[in-house]
Amino acid sequence: MVEQPGNLVFNHFISVVKTDDYKTILAYIPVKSTFQLYNPLRVEYDCQWFNPVTNEYSDAKPLDNSGVLELTSPEDSDMLLILTQR
Repeated sequence: MVEQPGNLVFNHFISVVKTDDYKTILAYIPVKSTFQLYNPLRVEYDCQWFNPVTNEYSDAKPLDNSGVLELTSPEDSDMLLILTQR
């Protein structure tokens, strides 16, 4: 994470986990927000959102700015971002 919104508002904390080889990254976003993730290895990812309320997947389209991925969650409620290496 470039900036952690949970540092200002505790229930806006975005949790991010990754595999050691950066092939898979998961991020839990509790509220609608725009956020940035570092991508220092410039890995190309297929990205999708998972909505736990509706149990549906949708495409995510990150902006790639020189090693930083910028995304905006599509819903006002909980979302899970899934990035898998191409």
